[in-house]
Amino acid sequence: ASGASSISIRAEESDDLNIIFEDDGPGLPEDARGALERGTPCRGSAYGLYLVKQILAINKMGIVEEGHTGARFRISIPREGWSKLRVDM
Repeated sequence: ASGASSISIRAEESDDLNIIFEDDGPGLPEDARGALERGTPCRGSAYGLYLVKQILAINKMGIVEEGHTGARFRISIPREGWSKLRVDM
């Protein structure tokens, strides 16, 4: 998140569990966005995104970049891949 002044992480529950990572930095370069969408490797930081996408896919999860001001990534975990844990304190 180079150039970002804030980073947020939140979870949204729907059919899947979605974990959203976003910042207010300069956003994802077009070549990196294209590599993530195509699922093909390329050089630089986009190669890391390619690896993340492949690792998530092996575990039946997905990642998309949702363009806006800054960068926003949504990781989707299928319902059967997570459960709620209740902790009483």
